[in-house]
Amino acid sequence: ADAGRNGSITVGGRRSSLQTPEPRTPMLDYEEEETLLSKVREKLQVACRKINRNRVFQTAMFTCLFAALFLPDMWILLDITSNAVLDIFLCVILVAFTIEFLVQVIGLTKSYTCKFFFWMDLIGVLSVPLDHSLVMNALPMAFDNAVVMRAARMAKLGARAGRFTKLVKLLRFLPGFQEQGSVGTAKVISGKLNMALSTRVSCLIIVMVMVLPLFEFITYPESDFSMKMWVELLDNTAQNSPNGLMELLSDLEAFYSLSDHYPFEAHCTFVNHSTATEQLSRGAPARERSQLLVRANSGDTYLKFNFKSPQQIDALCNCLLIATIMILMLASGLVLTNSVSSIVLVPLELLLSNVQKIASKIFSSVASMSGKANREDDEDEDEANEDPGGGGFGNETQLLEKVLKKLATLSEITANKSPLDAEAFNKLNEGDRALLQGYSGDPAAVPPGAEGGTGNSGESADQERLMEDIDKALVDAGISWEDFDSWDFNVLKLGDPARLSVCVGILKYFHCSAGLGGDSSPEWTACCTRFVEGAARGYLNPTEVPYHNWAHAVDVTFTLFRVLSVAKAEHFLGMLERFALAVGAVGHDMGHPGLNNAFLVETSHELAITYNDQSPLENLHCARLFELTRQPTSALLADLPRTRYVEVRRVCIEAVLHTDYQRHFALVKETQTLHEMNGELFDASEEMYRASCAEFPSREVADFFRSADVKAHLQRILLHFCDVSNPMKPRHLCEAWAGLIVEEFFRQGDREKALAIPVQPLNDRLKVNKAYSQMGFIEFFIAPLAFAMARLMPPLDCLAEAMLENLELWFDNWAEETSPPPDLEQKAKVRDRIAKLMTKWPRQIS
Repeated sequence: ADAGRNGSITVGGRRSSLQTPEPRTPMLDYEEEETLLSKVREKLQVACRKINRNRVFQTAMFTCLFAALFLPDMWILLDITSNAVLDIFLCVILVAFTIEFLVQVIGLTKSYTCKFFFWMDLIGVLSVPLDHSLVMNALPMAFDNAVVMRAARMAKLGARAGRFTKLVKLLRFLPGFQEQGSVGTAKVISGKLNMALSTRVSCLIIVMVMVLPLFEFITYPESDFSMKMWVELLDNTAQNSPNGLMELLSDLEAFYSLSDHYPFEAHCTFVNHSTATEQLSRGAPARERSQLLVRANSGDTYLKFNFKSPQQIDALCNCLLIATIMILMLASGLVLTNSVSSIVLVPLELLLSNVQKIASKIFSSVASMSGKANREDDEDEDEANEDPGGGGFGNETQLLEKVLKKLATLSEITANKSPLDAEAFNKLNEGDRALLQGYSGDPAAVPPGAEGGTGNSGESADQERLMEDIDKALVDAGISWEDFDSWDFNVLKLGDPARLSVCVGILKYFHCSAGLGGDSSPEWTACCTRFVEGAARGYLNPTEVPYHNWAHAVDVTFTLFRVLSVAKAEHFLGMLERFALAVGAVGHDMGHPGLNNAFLVETSHELAITYNDQSPLENLHCARLFELTRQPTSALLADLPRTRYVEVRRVCIEAVLHTDYQRHFALVKETQTLHEMNGELFDASEEMYRASCAEFPSREVADFFRSADVKAHLQRILLHFCDVSNPMKPRHLCEAWAGLIVEEFFRQGDREKALAIPVQPLNDRLKVNKAYSQMGFIEFFIAPLAFAMARLMPPLDCLAEAMLENLELWFDNWAEETSPPPDLEQKAKVRDRIAKLMTKWPRQIS
């Protein structure tokens, strides 16, 4: 056993960690308390949300709601004398409403607090005590306080009306409003629209209930019997005591002296049938309709009243009532229109406008594939455009239907890589299959399943013994499994024997696990060793090529092994495919001259001429690699059946060719597209992985990765990802590899100057700042790739975090070591670029 770093112990090549507990600090205690509080709050919110969604709880709350609305009036209708039972019911209802209010405040903090239903519920809770006997007994009951009674009744009704809005929630129990597991966009929009309109209509009704009766407060009371009493008294006085008539008229005027309506003329009939008409002190109204004639029961005596002021007040109230109704109608219409527009029309208009824009591009891009059908569709479209009765909506929906049909046809054409389906292919004899494969020139003609197994189906029974052999070989080379099983593994410090052991061990692991036969035989191990030795000789000396040499190849091979292990690639890539990637990693830069493709093309190098300027270096590497495998002493692939050899060769060539930087952005874009098009799948898998609910990849993600197109993309990008992974390594490795690649660029720049050809941007040693160039390289090239891969495979997010830490390192080096040092404005600009890049990585850097 060897003592390792951080108290780790290596036993038999394996690492186990014994962490020494660190002393606690007040800050740690505070953070633990914060974490505990947040967990308690989270659990409480989850519990409250479950309670709020519970049908029993909702039914109980609606029962309490109806009881609060109708119980007090039912008590009066049923003429129940005792209010004790009613008071108990009201107390229970108050407690229930309070519990519901608190449950929603805790469980739905963001969507409920200080929103519409929050205030309505609060008013509803406060309205319940208004019906309690203690409050009711405190209100005036005498007839002479009728106005006060009406005001109190309206206040109680207005407060209780706040609970009316809760009736909107009854809609969820109606047919068509129940939540469904998977609904379309139209149903989602319909649900939102129904809820919005129902809420607004309810508010309109509540406003009308509360506001409209207010206009009756200041109008003339219909229950005024004083006028009838005075005219009867006047008739009786004229018949029985005419001498007291003038005194009575004085009392009459005094009675109405403070009133808005008053008598202005009195007509009396005496016993002898004589009459007398007396004009009182206050005058008659100008309008005859403002006069009110009140006759005695005898019909001979009457009083005329001036109702000018009450009628004016009544007219004013009528005007205000009409104006209020008009305002409510216009406002509610405007609110409903805006609701429909914001929920339905605006998204639909945006969708259809985008349909028109995108459809024109799609039609032009697939026109060559559509032929006659495309011309017929164009004629139909012209006819639709010329039709004056056709609305824009119909045209756009028809256009969308045509576009979808064309896309489906195009997808079928592009996805069908073979002229025959699997069933028809299996019915062919060997000669027909060979003929088809020869003419198609595509390995896709190989029947499904012949490309090698996936998952763990091909792993051999002696896996444990193989690991022991590899572990022993690494230990003999001075490499512990603790170092090998870490991103800190430094290939630059290894000697040639150790590098040989690393590559042989990795190749042997994948070859043996694939169940290819002869895995543990000394003959195959010797062949593999000779292959790796030949590959090492195929790289130029580090003194000639500082970066693209054998050390880089070993580092990429190790990084590939590590990435495949961390990403659990055995769940979606077969062992044969991983073996092919490992072979490609060993030879992916064989023969590299230390010059890039642009230099070879610019100077018309023989490689550029040979490969027609198309990835000359990568084609060279593939050719050198398979030349090596053809030699009898290093025929690494000689034991493979023909179909498997074809598959390994295809995967190797595809992977190596895609290490060309010209294909970098296409690979990144395709990776981003995979995530965006399947965001819900990856988000759910990542959430489960980070919550330690499931390992990565989930079954759904593994199935997705195993689909043909996605698997082909992963085979292409994984080697390229490892090839450019230096900025994602720990700091000391990142700096070491960056120094080598920059030196190689500078040497090419020196040759460009000597040949008097344009010096490429990163190659001038007199102008290029290493730290600044590395920041740009990370920002524009590596970060998009690292972020995209980490989103597809969350276990790789540690590489993205290391990359961002290295970006900070290069910024510090640039700010401190540059001569002359950058000014504050330059630092601020670069810092802003880094901050902007950081925002694209949503996870907190550990």
